[in-house]
Amino acid sequence: MIYKIIKIYFTFVMLFITTKFYTQIRITWELDSKKENAEVTVYNDSDKNIAIPLDTLSLQGYYSDSDRITEKNWNKDYPFFALTLNIYENSKKRIKTNSGAPYFDMSKFEEIKNKKDSIQNEYNFVIKQWQAKNKIQKDFTAQINYYLLKKILLIKSKDKIKFSVIYNLRNITNTENGLHDSYQLEFGKNYFASLTLNINSLIYKYLTKDQKQELKKYELFEGKIESNKIELKD
Repeated sequence: MIYKIIKIYFTFVMLFITTKFYTQIRITWELDSKKENAEVTVYNDSDKNIAIPLDTLSLQGYYSDSDRITEKNWNKDYPFFALTLNIYENSKKRIKTNSGAPYFDMSKFEEIKNKKDSIQNEYNFVIKQWQAKNKIQKDFTAQINYYLLKKILLIKSKDKIKFSVIYNLRNITNTENGLHDSYQLEFGKNYFASLTLNINSLIYKYLTKDQKQELKKYELFEGKIESNKIELKD
């Protein structure tokens, strides 16, 4: 009985400490005057330096499991660490994310295929070198490790980072080759939007021991952050 009480108390204390720390990591954003770019700021108001996986090249649509990267759902062309764009009708009802393959002109099939093959070959070469350099056994593990390490941002205590990312509801993921996330909004309805970042601690199992050692002066971020909500006007 005493053991259970101590265990519950310890869990509560750790949850309180973790929650308090991560409420000091916050995101704010706004759209530019043309509504073509999202201007994002990530603040580290805590007393600790943090390492946070964040893909600043695009956004992504909302999916319930988008915070988990596994061998089964891994896709090198998808921005798993991008901020999630959440859109609500009347600030409450979440709008469904649509996903589909990109449209391309069949008359340019060979040109597109050659370009895609060239990019793939270059990527395969980079991953093989990365895999050997970091002594990673499995190919898919090397791919995830490469993406993770390249997207980790280091934010000092009391510091902030700013970046601008394309805002396009027809192609949220801002990609040519991968799946397109999109939202369909109806004219005349009221919509609100926010950005979230949800990092599952399991992702750090893809870091090597040497990489973790290099990041030892930083807290590896885990948890969820939600930004301010903005109204999407016609």
